[in-house]
Formats: sequence, structure tokens, C-alpha cells
Amino acid sequence: MAEIKKDMENRVLFESMGQRIVEAVKLPVLTIGLGPVGALRDLKGFIWRNDNGNVIIRTKEEPKGASYDQNWIAVVRLINGISESGQYDLYAVSPEKAARLLSNPVHLKEAQKEELQPVLNAGSEISASLAPSEDRKVIIIGEEQIGEEGFILCHASYNEEGVKTKLLCGDVFVVEDEENYKGYRIGSDEFRKTHILK
Repeated sequence: MAEIKKDMENRVLFESMGQRIVEAVKLPVLTIGLGPVGALRDLKGFIWRNDNGNVIIRTKEEPKGASYDQNWIAVVRLINGISESGQYDLYAVSPEKAARLLSNPVHLKEAQKEELQPVLNAGSEISASLAPSEDRKVIIIGEEQIGEEGFILCHASYNEEGVKTKLLCGDVFVVEDEENYKGYRIGSDEFRKTHILK
């Protein structure tokens, strides 16, 4: 994946008036590895292939589909069960990050297996773990950032096709690299369920 340096939208976000980076803790979350993105089977509405044959994953942050490095590891999280809309909490991470997320193996309960069966069937290498807590730096999006348009654009570091993402008031930008303005969006609801501020 080509590294994107000094991304203009992200730079505006980092340097916007009154903005500050705060510390947060990602809480332990039940996370199931599904194997490499490129090896996933299609799952209607959630996992499909684009015109180039690359696997695309619908995530809560990118409902139109996110394009990941095909060697990254797909995961699904189970926080409070599948949402009422039937949306799986799917995304993908680098192999290095997957090793950390999946470092605490657990056994899935039968009810969890049943609830996740369609997405588990789409995977090639299933492994469940209670992902460890993690310190993070974040930018919480406020009204002073979004202005009259009601949103600000950012570039999510995982999206190799360079598609811009909208950040709405209350959303959170997870800072991965301050120098190069890199990171990604987490929706406000997901952030509240999985993080606490220090």
C-alpha cells in the first residue's frame, strides 16, 4: 500500500483551530480473525470483489466498502452482539497488528458461533481472541471543525484506493502518526462502546 504523507485533509484536521489530541484507552474486545482479506469468500452486502478482483469489506465506518491491502487480516468484533440493522463489525488490520489483537485465544460460545456463522463461513482461518487494551491518541471532532457543511473530510490510512471519509460531529480520528497526519475514523457510537478517555 502506498504511504500517503502530509495528506491535505488530514493536515487541516490536525491543525484546525482549537483542536487538540487527547489520550484514550481501547478496551478489551472479543475479536475473531478471519484470515487474509484476499482469501475471504463473498458475503452478500458485506464482502465482495471490485472490478480489479480485490476484496472489499463493508465496515461501520465505510458502509460503501473499504479497500484494504489484500494481505491484511480481516477481523470481526462482537461487542454487544450484531446491531439491530444486522451490521457486522468488520474491518482489517496489518498482520503485525493482527498478531497483537489475536494474542489472547478464547473459545467462542455456541450462541456467538450461531450469530456470526455467515461471516465465519466467509473466512479462511478462524481464530478468536479477547483483544488486549491499547493506549491511543485521538482527535474528537467538534462543531468548530465541521463548520457549515456539517462534516470534515479525512483520509483513512487503511484505504489503499484513497477514498475520502466524512467525519461528523462526535466522531473520532485515531492518530497513528502525528508527523504524517495519518489515522482513521471511528464513529461516535463505536468509540463510546470500545474506548474510555484518560
